[in-house]
Amino acid sequence: EASKANSTFKISLESSEWQELIDAINQTYPQFTGRLLEIYPMSQIELRVCCLIKIGISPAGISRLVYRTRSNITLIRIRLYEKIYKKSGTSEQFDKFIEEI
Repeated sequence: EASKANSTFKISLESSEWQELIDAINQTYPQFTGRLLEIYPMSQIELRVCCLIKIGISPAGISRLVYRTRSNITLIRIRLYEKIYKKSGTSEQFDKFIEEI
């Protein structure tokens, strides 16, 4: 079963480790999360997904880091695109948006 196999590779980050990662991303890409949250107020999971996209983590890698299925990560990306642009889009279009911020 794929989900069972996938759970073997999950990585658990503590809250403080997430904050360190977000701080490092904001140092590399000045005020990335601040600019993102000005565009659209998002949940913690949505923000973490955006941060991981920004640093080039694959959807499969993101799913392991945030304890969601890969299809759920795709849905998060699509929904955020729709909320920000007020129109339908793809997960790849959302990734491009994040890369350009």
